[in-house]
Amino acid sequence: MPETDVPQQPKKKKNGCMIAIIAFAVIAILGIGGFLLVGGLFVTGAAVAVDQAIKEENRIPEEILPLDGSTQTGEYEITVYDIQEFASVGNEFYSEQASEGATFVAVLWGYKNTTGTPISAFDAPRIELLSPDLARYEPAVGASSALASTIDGLNQKALSDINPGISVKTVDVFEVSQELLLQPGWTLLIKADEKVRMKLN
Repeated sequence: MPETDVPQQPKKKKNGCMIAIIAFAVIAILGIGGFLLVGGLFVTGAAVAVDQAIKEENRIPEEILPLDGSTQTGEYEITVYDIQEFASVGNEFYSEQASEGATFVAVLWGYKNTTGTPISAFDAPRIELLSPDLARYEPAVGASSALASTIDGLNQKALSDINPGISVKTVDVFEVSQELLLQPGWTLLIKADEKVRMKLN
């Protein structure tokens, strides 16, 4: 029986598949690299922004204004009405006593929105006390509330926006060592859209 030659099947070319795989791998690598680069730039930019915000928060103005009258910033007219010392604050229902060797420094102050738009209560001015060596003192919340309960005419905004032309009057109380308070050079730091520093003693 005569032998019949069986035609051989042509071999499939693998070159096209390999090129496609290599191209896909290169695109994937470039894509990941680009993503990491963009992500790195974003993280770096965010870190720089946070660092700048921290520096601004910690910045203390060198200029010290006298503690009289009102001071105008870009958005507020700020007034310090009175500063007094107390051993205790409050009334028969709610009171706070200063720690042994300490005194309460009460600052009656206020601000007026001088812009043409409402300002969030969360962006309202805040105050701190600065010692002569620039140590920072935050208000004592309990003592501030106790004293505020005894003063008429206060209208501190907790959540409401401060509309244009509206004035807010409030009081903040700081607990300070009596011995340290005798040292000259204490100042009041008002933190609003601009920082203002006023001479305390």
